[in-house]
Amino acid sequence: MKEFESIPTSIISDVLGRSQVMKGIKVIDINKRVVGNAYTVKAMVGGNLGAHLALYYAKPGDIIVIDAGGYEDRAVWGGLMSYVAKKRGIKATIVDGAVRDHPGNYCVCARSVTPAGPHKGWFDELQVPISCGGVVVNPIDLIVIDIDGIVVVPWQKRLSTIKKAKKRMKEEAKWKRRIDKGEKLYEILGLDKNVEFFQDRR
Repeated sequence: MKEFESIPTSIISDVLGRSQVMKGIKVIDINKRVVGNAYTVKAMVGGNLGAHLALYYAKPGDIIVIDAGGYEDRAVWGGLMSYVAKKRGIKATIVDGAVRDHPGNYCVCARSVTPAGPHKGWFDELQVPISCGGVVVNPIDLIVIDIDGIVVVPWQKRLSTIKKAKKRMKEEAKWKRRIDKGEKLYEILGLDKNVEFFQDRR
């Protein structure tokens, strides 16, 4: 898993068929790439009992991923929760919905930020398959977050993804060397015929 810390989310998505990227979820605070196993919460709209339980059920190194139904009128995560999560060694929280309080030095991702607090006491589900940002997330899937966004690596595809991503990164390094020698990027990518088509119509 540590190997993913050196791989950009864009590369991971590329080798996963340019998929598995969460849509509409903003990285609110991050200072380095974050990698961890998903601890999933399926929340009732506007409720955060499950999120509170996840704070203590999730293991150090996990990333809490909350399916809040995309609801943005009430936050299901706040600053005190980020404080507890950081103390417990949880790496990040992702909410398909809203959060309150900018977290400072803890990684939080969400659709929006609002001061409006949640309801409490409704029953949520923990460690079940959820949808977050349009991507299916299963417990223990791998989550990778960087400044560009969030990508989900299915558990069964971890090793193949690492292998393909490393190969792609080496390939891109070669492309940069060729660019430095004066080659055009569209030539390196094999787009010459497409370029000829446009040039014929100039």
